[in-house]
Amino acid sequence: MTALSHSADRRFKSGWAHSCSSIPHEKKHVGKRRPKVGVDEAQADIDLSVMPRTLHLFPESACPRYKILMSGSVLQRLMTLLQRNATTIELDRRDINILRSLNENARKSYRDIAKELRLSRRTISKKIKAMEEAGVIHGYIPRIDAAKVGFDIVAVMSILFCTHERVTLETEKELAKDPAVFAVFGSTGEWECVVMARFRNTTDLDIFVKKAAAHQNVDRICVQVVLNFVKEEKRVPL
Repeated sequence: MTALSHSADRRFKSGWAHSCSSIPHEKKHVGKRRPKVGVDEAQADIDLSVMPRTLHLFPESACPRYKILMSGSVLQRLMTLLQRNATTIELDRRDINILRSLNENARKSYRDIAKELRLSRRTISKKIKAMEEAGVIHGYIPRIDAAKVGFDIVAVMSILFCTHERVTLETEKELAKDPAVFAVFGSTGEWECVVMARFRNTTDLDIFVKKAAAHQNVDRICVQVVLNFVKEEKRVPL
């Protein structure tokens, strides 16, 4: 999961990562314990002021630059997020209102949105195109009830890998190729990866789990079957 949890925040503060003082490169260890890092150790100076808001580990009033000591795979993921964030655009109030309107009904015409927001069709067209090019809008798809088309089983699988961290992302991508999988997350905590998938029956679930467990890079796998959905919202709240 891209957003680091509160437990991950505590791990950073307890020594897994350490901040520097107002002078960039000056190390300051938290407590007397040395920070614990992975086998593939890497250091990098990262400007957290340009990170996505979900990755802010410290208050914005703190020094915006930190020296973070972390394993290579985690560093690679953070740098990927930084590069992705660098290509984003600044959204103004009109952009947000357009996204809210599309969230209600993505089949609305530019004319309908323009009339609703009291803007010109040209403005609506220009802004939507800009958000599409920047990756804010990835596409437009129907919201399908999975159960009504035969996918009655949803499984959440937590996976622990047994090999070097550099192959973790590669293994996650391999698991994601299965058409039954609709989400794959790299996560903090005891488990390194979370896979969510839909199946038509328990036979298909059993085949998938055995195949994943037999993967050379998978050490352990824990499977949980979803009994009911209280909420499943795919739209981003704005």
